[in-house]
Amino acid sequence: MYTKWTSHISDPEEKARFENQIMSARPVLERLTQLISEDEGSLDKVELSVKQFEVPNWDVRQAFYNGSRASYKSLMKLIDLDQQDLSNDRKLTFYPTQPKR
Repeated sequence: MYTKWTSHISDPEEKARFENQIMSARPVLERLTQLISEDEGSLDKVELSVKQFEVPNWDVRQAFYNGSRASYKSLMKLIDLDQQDLSNDRKLTFYPTQPKR
């Protein structure tokens, strides 16, 4: 879970309670993930259609689609409770090993 969820809370006990509330909402967040994915899939169909380029303002529409896609990605990252909050905003893909002696 990203620390952004609890960055507004300074009391450790209150922070733990809030984290538990978020974790208990996992089924709701997973359903939200599905809904966002469906919307993004619909966006793909519209965006990749050749008909999009038949209108004079296709570039404005493309900018709108790009902005929508960026918003979807940002939301998906935030509601993925399995993400690690790393300084470079990337998911931890390896685990450090013990140093060699």
